[in-house]
Amino acid sequence: MTSPATETSAWSCTSIGAGSFSAQYNSYISGSTIVVTNNAGSQRGRAYYTWANTGGFRISFDMYQGGGTGADGMCMKYGGYDYGEQGELIAGNGFSVCFDSYDNGNDHGVVMGWNGAIIFSETGTGYWSHQVPLFEDSTWHNVVVQVTPSGSGANVILNFDNGYYYKTAWISSFSSPVGSQQVAFTARTGGSTNWHYAKNVQVCSVATPTRRPARRILQVGRRHIRRFPRRP
Repeated sequence: MTSPATETSAWSCTSIGAGSFSAQYNSYISGSTIVVTNNAGSQRGRAYYTWANTGGFRISFDMYQGGGTGADGMCMKYGGYDYGEQGELIAGNGFSVCFDSYDNGNDHGVVMGWNGAIIFSETGTGYWSHQVPLFEDSTWHNVVVQVTPSGSGANVILNFDNGYYYKTAWISSFSSPVGSQQVAFTARTGGSTNWHYAKNVQVCSVATPTRRPARRILQVGRRHIRRFPRRP
């Protein structure tokens, strides 16, 4: 008697140092930190790293917002572009997770998007006060997003600070991001300001499944004795 072969999957991850990111507009690199905007008025920033991937992905990073008067927010985007560089808004293509710190018409909070459409939103005073202490607190926070294809769609997980804020979403029609496939951090300030930082970026793709060999099972009475495949 032989038990069936099984397959197990894992993530294949790569850490991306801040120095590997290309900074645009008011962004710059300072040691191990991506400074997406300074704590100054009317800033906009974008820093990106080109990463080609097929299928599911997981991206983790540390994020910091604070030190100013409270605006406007920042995003992590993958596989898309953001021509307007409105740093706290989702991109028109690819995946976005955005942390909006300023109440512009009750829109502050957390949003995830896919190809310009919102797939998750907890925004406004129904969820937060006029500030968002979850992330706008001059403290480093860990963010992990995971997108796992399932059928024609994909399951999405947002894990903030190791489960402190844990949310899920669904992409109804998923295909691997196309085009430049950039992991990008974008941020913006206006009349009110904050520092916006990112560091410790890690990108993960689904590793090739490991196939476990079938096992022979020798039946002795009512007892089963498992044997591993013979060595060649």
